[in-house]
Amino acid sequence: LLEVYEKFDTCLLRLSENFSVVAWSLKMCPVYSNKLTPYYMRLITQNGEKWVYIVLGISAYSFGDRRHIIEWIPADPTTASNYSECAVVAGYRGSDGAPQIIIRAIVNNALVPGNMPKKNDNGYIGWEGEVHAAKTFELCCVKDETKISWKRFDGQLPERAIEGGYTADGVKLYIGRAAVRGALTPGAVSSLKMF
Repeated sequence: LLEVYEKFDTCLLRLSENFSVVAWSLKMCPVYSNKLTPYYMRLITQNGEKWVYIVLGISAYSFGDRRHIIEWIPADPTTASNYSECAVVAGYRGSDGAPQIIIRAIVNNALVPGNMPKKNDNGYIGWEGEVHAAKTFELCCVKDETKISWKRFDGQLPERAIEGGYTADGVKLYIGRAAVRGALTPGAVSSLKMF
């Protein structure tokens, strides 16, 4: 979840069930490293197959105006490289380790967060049980990526979570990431569900 959360003295620890959260801050929690260290593992049975989900989260604490923390920039696979300085890397592809950046695109009348492996032909949006290729999308950009820290999530949406999109019915979607089949993949979170 892209979260702006006011906190003054100490860091808050959050635990995830099956996905992680993303947040921004001007003051970072010192107890977390920026390494992709698993904080939580869970065995999930999906379509008859068993997978271990390794969960990471991102969170931080802000004392400023959240409107200027992120910017969604219209892009496509050709122009996305123009924003490599500000694009948020939130995972990696399992096959070759290529970094995955956060994007969002319209799928079936929903604006859904997803990912684009750097130097790829498409963005990808996991939605309604399918992966949709996105030739045009919005890229999630930040001016200072040092304001990011991944941390666990307790399953409750933060009060100041920043929306990453919405469903066709108007339900807010947030940005999360989960380790699935050897990849750490950003995607959409709604309440306690990772798409």
